[in-house]
Amino acid sequence: MSQAIPNVVEQVDSAFWIILGISGVLFVGIILALVAFLMKYHKSRHPKATSQVEGHAVLEVLWIVIPTLIVLFMFWIGVIGFKSMRTVPDGAMVVKLTAQRWSFNFQYPQGDVSSPVLHVPAGVPVKVELNAPVSDVIHGFYLPDFRVKEDVIPGKQTYLWFMAPKEGTYNIFCTMFCGNGHSEMITTLQVHSKEGYEEWIRQQIADKNKPVDMALAMDPRSKDIQARGGRKLYDTYCGSCHGAQGDGKGLAGARDFRSLAGWKNGEKLTDIFRTVTVGLDGTAMRGFPNLSAWDRFALVHEVAAFYKGGDRPASSPEDIEQLRAEYKLDEVPVVAKTLSIEKAMELIVKESQQPR
Repeated sequence: MSQAIPNVVEQVDSAFWIILGISGVLFVGIILALVAFLMKYHKSRHPKATSQVEGHAVLEVLWIVIPTLIVLFMFWIGVIGFKSMRTVPDGAMVVKLTAQRWSFNFQYPQGDVSSPVLHVPAGVPVKVELNAPVSDVIHGFYLPDFRVKEDVIPGKQTYLWFMAPKEGTYNIFCTMFCGNGHSEMITTLQVHSKEGYEEWIRQQIADKNKPVDMALAMDPRSKDIQARGGRKLYDTYCGSCHGAQGDGKGLAGARDFRSLAGWKNGEKLTDIFRTVTVGLDGTAMRGFPNLSAWDRFALVHEVAAFYKGGDRPASSPEDIEQLRAEYKLDEVPVVAKTLSIEKAMELIVKESQQPR
C-alpha cells in the first residue's frame, strides 16, 4: 500500500481558520456579554450597591475547564499539522540548499546540477536540506504558497519538505533580517511537469559538461559568453556583497572591482576564474564550483568589466593553457540532450573514473 501524502496547505489553512473561528466566537461572545451586563447593571438602574459575591463553584469550574479544553483542541490541531510538516514522505526527492548573504543556491541529485532558482517536478514530494556556511548568519527559507518555513542555521543542517500539485512559478523569501541585503534575498520556485523537469535536468547536465573553447571563453564579446547572461549571474551570486556597481559596498570588506589594488589571487582573468571557482580562504568569499565553466567565465568577464582602466594585466597564452590543464576544461564529457538522466549520470561517473 502506497504511503498517503498529507496536504500540508489544507492542514495549515484549516488550523488557522478553526483558531480564527474560535477566537472570533469568544471575542463576539465576550463583547456581547460585556454590553449586556453594562446595560443590565448600570448604576441608573441599580442605585443601591449589591452585596459582595464571594464565589460560585460551578462558574469557576466552567471557566477553567472550558478554556482548557478549547486550548487543548487548538493545540492538537497544531500538533497534527506540525507532525505532517516534519515527517518527510518515503521516496522524496532531495535538494540541497545553501543560503548565504544574500542568495540561495540549490543543488540537485542528478549530475551535480545547481541553480539559484528552485526547480522541481509537480506531484513529487521534495525534501530541501538547508545549509549555511559557519561564518554566515541565520536565514529563513519560506515558501508562502505551500505554508512551510524553516530557519537556515550556520553550521547546522535543517530541513523542510513540500509537494507542488501543479506547474507554476512561486515566490521564495528569506524571513530573517540577515543584513543590509536582506530585501534582495528573493528567488522563485519553478514547478515543471515530470517530463519538463527531466528535460531541464538533461539540459543542465549537457551544459555543465560542455567542453570549453578557451579562445571563445576568454573573449567577452563571443556569442557563447554573451548567451550566458553575465549580469544576471553577477546580480545572483555577487551583487549583494559587492554592490550593483561593483564598489564593494554590500558587505564590509568586500572587494571593490573598480580598482586593481590588492587582489589576493591576482587580477588577470585566469586568476579571477580561480577565485570564482574556489573562493578565498578566511573571507566570506566562497567559490561557485557547481556553476558550469562557461557560466564562471561569463561571471569573470562581468566582474572584470567594472574596472574601466586599460592596464589590467593580460592573461598570457601560458596562463590560459595552465588554467585549461588545471581544470581539464576541454576534457569534460559531452552529454547529449537525448540521453536519459540515468544514462547521462552513468556516462559522467564512468568518464570521471578514467585515468588522466
